Amino acid sequence: MKTPAYLGALKEKLHQIEEHRDALLKLIAIEEGSVTESSSEGSSQVPLAATSSISGRIVNAIVELIHQKGRQVRTDEILSWIDEKQLSLGQTKNREASLAAILSQEIVKKTARLRRVERGVYDLKQ
Repeated sequence: MKTPAYLGALKEKLHQIEEHRDALLKLIAIEEGSVTESSSEGSSQVPLAATSSISGRIVNAIVELIHQKGRQVRTDEILSWIDEKQLSLGQTKNREASLAAILSQEIVKKTARLRRVERGVYDLKQ
């Protein structure tokens, strides 16, 4: 009989494989030119780039959240959304600081999809 720790490790490995599979399916869809995820309201289409980086997944989730809410979002809403989507900010003790670092790196990019409206408030770049 296998130990609970061993079974837990197997389940975690399966979860990682499923995430990798999903990322590969998104990459295939991008290459075919058919990637969009609809918001829960179903009215607008949110184009998302497939990515395997932590910051890429977080930015994708924030873009999805902004489209779903239809307005600017605050940091606390983003952190709640990340928890709801079961995304990881990596191995960190200070989630707020990690999120701030990801957002500040995204904002300075020429290809940024987000902009900072004011302290702790973000919106889509126009």
